[in-house]
Amino acid sequence: MPERSYDILTMGRSSIDLYANEIGAPFPDIKSFAAYVGGCPTNISVGTRRLGLRSALLTAIGEDPVGDFILNFLEREGVVTSFIPRKPGRRTSAVILA
Repeated sequence: MPERSYDILTMGRSSIDLYANEIGAPFPDIKSFAAYVGGCPTNISVGTRRLGLRSALLTAIGEDPVGDFILNFLEREGVVTSFIPRKPGRRTSAVILA
């Protein structure tokens, strides 16, 4: 039986998630946000990699600084990023949570 290249391949959305640092504050009173990489399949790829599995992510991101942020994070975590095309002229998804 041939060896598999990956233990898990996740597919779907990747984004930057911006969480308000002022928990419970009304949105107009928020002064700062913390930035995290998000998206369910993205989180699963990172979590399974941290558990020692060989994980790869299939998603697409814009050719923008947010896309750079996501790729750098995934590469530091050891997730295979070779299935992540950069989309010229497109912006990477962002989520804001207050």
